[in-house]
Amino acid sequence: MPSAKTLSRTEALAKLTRRYFSSHGPASEEDFVWWSGMTRADVRSGIEIVRQQLGHEVINGRTYWFAASMTTAKVSRQAAYLLPNYDEYIVGYTDRSAIFDSSHVDKLDARSNPLFQHTLVINGQVAGTWKRTLKKDAVIIELNPFAPLTKSEKQAVSAAAKKYGEFLELPVALSD
Repeated sequence: MPSAKTLSRTEALAKLTRRYFSSHGPASEEDFVWWSGMTRADVRSGIEIVRQQLGHEVINGRTYWFAASMTTAKVSRQAAYLLPNYDEYIVGYTDRSAIFDSSHVDKLDARSNPLFQHTLVINGQVAGTWKRTLKKDAVIIELNPFAPLTKSEKQAVSAAAKKYGEFLELPVALSD
């Protein structure tokens, strides 16, 4: 068995910080503290060590860090995803306000947290919830959008549902 490379504390902190913001960015210091369990001082030290390899942007007074090589994607069409509960997109951040409008909290289950439900994400925003029912010869997906979907959003959700059905090797029936 090959031996593992031993890293100094500084090297380990740099590596973890770089990997976190490369895979989770844009994310805040608070997100990294929550995700890693490290102290705020260690997180700040890690950011200082790899600062030259990170980009950052301040939005509404909060600093978000990301890999310097990260480019802004140009969205030319609607993008929809059917995410399971506890998906990293929801779990990985302490402040979900950038992806979830809290005015829709009453449309969630009694726990009022998008973390516990399958989420419908359209163009990066939690746009509703969904449930599935597996049948012998199909999967039924019941959508619960927070607002009526536009024609292009419906097409994007239909495409995401089709991919999900292909993964399960079952035809999909959408209901809303």
